[in-house]
Amino acid sequence: KEFVLADNSQIIITGKVGSILDNIENIYIEGNKIPVFYHDEYGNITERPDYSVDSNITAESIINRYINLIGGKDNLEAVQSIELNGSADLNMQGQSFKLEFYSLKNSQNQSLSSVSAGGMQVQKSVFNKDQGYNVVNGQKIILSEDELEQALTDSKLFSELSYDYEIVRLVGSSTIDNQKVYEIKISDNNTEYYSIETGLKVKEVENQLIDGNQIIIETTIKEYQEVNGILIPSEINQVTPAVPIPGGISIKFNTIELNVESSDSDFN
Repeated sequence: KEFVLADNSQIIITGKVGSILDNIENIYIEGNKIPVFYHDEYGNITERPDYSVDSNITAESIINRYINLIGGKDNLEAVQSIELNGSADLNMQGQSFKLEFYSLKNSQNQSLSSVSAGGMQVQKSVFNKDQGYNVVNGQKIILSEDELEQALTDSKLFSELSYDYEIVRLVGSSTIDNQKVYEIKISDNNTEYYSIETGLKVKEVENQLIDGNQIIIETTIKEYQEVNGILIPSEINQVTPAVPIPGGISIKFNTIELNVESSDSDFN
């Protein structure tokens, strides 16, 4: 009562509020509607954000446009495997070092990824059709049922080809790095963002269950590289609890190869 005056107070809400705008704008106290003001990132008053989407636009049309842009359905379905080698330069507590990233996926729902530092492997993930494991600091951990379900999704070369549009839905529009995007809910645990201007995917947000803990991984696609007529993300920024660095880490994939030969023994 001494410091908070009901007739001279503010409620400040930050972040993405597209799904709750109507509720925010219809708050009443003692019969009086509470006024709402919108501000940009510098605190300047701006107009109400518009998250609406043209009624002719659907999640399926957005993703089909993306598939065509990165190479087309037929070309994507012909890819048998994708191998990536990348690196990230980090500076933590005044020490500089490089992380090396390796990934191999094939069309048989098999995947392998690893992270190394100074020539020593610090993390490894393996998925082989219906079973898999993680290795962290030398300890092998078998994937749980929920983790296997996520690994099956992640192991697909181009998951967009098999989306279930009974589940996938267009949430609306949003803004990422001053770029207008469509927000699409792929599942309860996955959200993707596609540039309205270019049609390319610019970000993925994934809610994963790892070792019994729910974690959120944000991956922003910075660059694409054309390989054999197909666009593959060649530079990403990833925000993950696994590497707790403000702003995340920038990973550049120096080598991208398609249709690399692989066998079951690579995923044991």
